[in-house]
Amino acid sequence: MKKLSILVLLLLIPLATAFPCESIPDEFLCLEIQNDQELTLEEKEELYNSLMSIEFPDFEFVYNYNTNIEFTSPPENVSTTDSMQIKNAWLSIITVMPSVLIEDQLYSQEQGTLLTAYNYDTELPSGLQGNDCKTLYSISEQTEELSIYKNGDLIGHDLVQDYTINNDSNFLAQLLITSVIRVRHYQDHQGHCYIGEYCPSTCEYSHTTYQTAQITLEDELELFYYDEQPLGEVHLLDQITSSYHGEILAENYTALDLGFANSEYNLRNYYYDFDFSYKPYYVLTIKANEEQSEFIDNIIVGDLDFFVKDINSAVLTLYNHFGSFEYPLTFNFNDEDLVLETDKNFYEIGETILVTSNLDAEIEYNGETLYGNEVEFTASQEDHTIKAYYGNKQDTRMIFVANESWIGFYNLGFFGMLIFLINKIGLFFMRRIGF
Repeated sequence: MKKLSILVLLLLIPLATAFPCESIPDEFLCLEIQNDQELTLEEKEELYNSLMSIEFPDFEFVYNYNTNIEFTSPPENVSTTDSMQIKNAWLSIITVMPSVLIEDQLYSQEQGTLLTAYNYDTELPSGLQGNDCKTLYSISEQTEELSIYKNGDLIGHDLVQDYTINNDSNFLAQLLITSVIRVRHYQDHQGHCYIGEYCPSTCEYSHTTYQTAQITLEDELELFYYDEQPLGEVHLLDQITSSYHGEILAENYTALDLGFANSEYNLRNYYYDFDFSYKPYYVLTIKANEEQSEFIDNIIVGDLDFFVKDINSAVLTLYNHFGSFEYPLTFNFNDEDLVLETDKNFYEIGETILVTSNLDAEIEYNGETLYGNEVEFTASQEDHTIKAYYGNKQDTRMIFVANESWIGFYNLGFFGMLIFLINKIGLFFMRRIGF
């Protein structure tokens, strides 16, 4: 009978450790891969992953999948510890949810859940102790105390533990297992008898002792804080016949969507699949893979500038690894020319140049580029030209930079020229009227 039970157990092991195809959208294809005897385990896992490749992370799926795993035996690469009657004890921080694996580092946002698992066996002793004629063993008490720490501070005692972070953090799981075995001792008891008679002994209860074993297990996990927030806006630069020319200004994004009433542009800088760990349980962690792809419909797109006919119902959606951010767009198209002004024409070396523009433009001077409608530069004899750009519009402003004596000279020359011109104009009109 014992051999039969072992055989049944061995037959059940492949089923218990097989990849959970019931969790995959294409379960039929997954089962075909699983039952293909010509594929190695590594090839099967690569195919499983291809079935689960996704455009954006599905954190709800991962949470439901991982929290429904029943951990019994120790996962792959998790060591076990014994102490007296406590056998095969193990502890592991399984994963963090939501999280994304980026270049082999695990990232999470401000709030999440830490998943921990542990298990152990209790093996009752056997045999007689001391002078016992019979020894009985039973479990008197068995407790487990799990403590979860974040950066040294206790945050809870749960296998599924919520947390908050605002920087890179270290998590520590600590498990104290206590096992108390009750030992009942029986010893031979000699009954009363007369001389020469046979006196049988009886094995009677004598006393009880307790055997206590304790194990403390620990596991750590380093978690990186993800705080990249996408920022973006869309500008219309000009109108060319029946089309509008615009540009997308965006940063800290992993993907973007620009949509109009009849047009759409999608840019993806990553795709996502899953990292399988803690086999045979196949714990899932979302993994980001850098790869750019585009989808373009009824819109002409260059290097994040575009041409589109209809600008109605415009929406810009930016993504990071953990979510999306939508920016409805309202355009007040400005068709006026770009006009650049300075507070004066002549500057001393090192003097501040105040530059204004009627549009939020890109303004350049002496190798420096600033953005806005009012900026400041430091005057230099190396450059006498200020340039501004807004889309395909541009304007240029000439200035003169010299030391103080030359400024005075030019100002005096300009005043003398003005007096000369006034004098000439006065003489002209006086002759016309007969003076």
